[in-house]
Amino acid sequence: METFETYLERKYQEITLLNACLCRPQNLPRPRSVDEIIRTKFQLTAALRAEHELQDWKATETAWSATARPASGPFVFSYDYQRADLSVSGPMFYEPGAGYTSEMHYTASGMAAISAVMLSCAQEILALLGSYA
Repeated sequence: METFETYLERKYQEITLLNACLCRPQNLPRPRSVDEIIRTKFQLTAALRAEHELQDWKATETAWSATARPASGPFVFSYDYQRADLSVSGPMFYEPGAGYTSEMHYTASGMAAISAVMLSCAQEILALLGSYA
C-alpha cells in the first residue's frame, strides 16, 4: 500500500513533468496536500493551453487559415471543420513484419476507437434494444 508521502512524491514527479513542457517552467514547491496537487495541475494545464493557443492561434475549429499547420512532435494534423475529417500524418508506431502491410487509423474518442476495432473484427454485431449505439 502506498503511503501518503510516496503519493505526494509521485504526484510531484507528474507535476514536474507537466511543468517541463512549458516554454518557461515555473518554480514549483513540493505539494503538501491533495488540494495543492489538484490546484497546481489545473494551473499547469491552463498555462500549457494558453501557450498552445498563442503559438497555434490559426488552428481553429474551422481551419480557416491555409497557413495553420497544427502539429505534435512528428505528427501533422489537417482538417476542414471541427476535426470531423481529421487527417494525421506521421510515423507508424510499429513496423509490420515481413510480408505484411499495415495502415494506421486514428480516432477522435475512446468510443470511436472501440467502435472501429469492433467493426473491423466482426462481420456481425448484435446490439440489444436500448443499448448504447
